Amino acid sequence: MKIKALGYVGYGAPDPKAWLQYGTDIIGAMPARAVPGESWGIPMDPTSGPASKGTGVAPDGSVFLKFDDRQWRVAVHPSKDNAGIMYIGLEVASVLELEAAVAELKGKGFEAKMGTAEQAYNRAVTGIAYTKDPAGNAIELFYGATEDFKFKSPQGMNFKMGTWGLGHLNLLVADLQANKDFYIRVLGF
Repeated sequence: MKIKALGYVGYGAPDPKAWLQYGTDIIGAMPARAVPGESWGIPMDPTSGPASKGTGVAPDGSVFLKFDDRQWRVAVHPSKDNAGIMYIGLEVASVLELEAAVAELKGKGFEAKMGTAEQAYNRAVTGIAYTKDPAGNAIELFYGATEDFKFKSPQGMNFKMGTWGLGHLNLLVADLQANKDFYIRVLGF
């Protein structure tokens, strides 16, 4: 399997707006100018634009933060029961790579399925598929992330995401070997 990058991460938290303040004031991230699943508006119409108006806050209270030219990289969703990682977005190059990844996962005994166009739109990607690691973490494989070239850190930060995306993520798991095997031998890390 050919994973290109760690594209995005979704977390659950009791108060996502506290994460918005922390993300912008402390880390220097920018609120997403449009949240996934909403229209960008009509070009050249100054009265048109995303319903979120560049706040990074979705109607359900989820917060979306951007660190580079991607529409978003980190999401924090309202959740009292599921604080922590809700999903991990791993990028592949194309629809053919996505289909091959699903087939490979199934061939190795892992549940995997292609997502719908609506599910992809709601993550601001072109195509999406779903699986889980041995610890039960939801993995979203995707291609074609929406670009938004207007990143400006409120703290003057310049993040170096580049082709590797977010760079890294730490997972705490009960069965280290099963998860190492999954990420190294199945996903190709």
